[in-house]
Amino acid sequence: EIREAIAATGKTMKEVSELTEIPYRTMQDYRSGQRTPNKITREAVLNKIGNLKKIIRHPFLVSDYFLK
Repeated sequence: EIREAIAATGKTMKEVSELTEIPYRTMQDYRSGQRTPNKITREAVLNKIGNLKKIIRHPFLVSDYFLK
């Protein structure tokens, strides 16, 4: 599910990692299945990626969420 979410952004995993502030190595581990996030972490990761997808489609929607 995380793999598909990353692919749907049209960005590289490195770009998604930087833009969501999720460590690159963590993203690699989730994507490869070497590490499985618990339910809360999985939802947080997917939420951050979902917000990123909205901003990619509508750049004028940049919020304080990404300005931290």
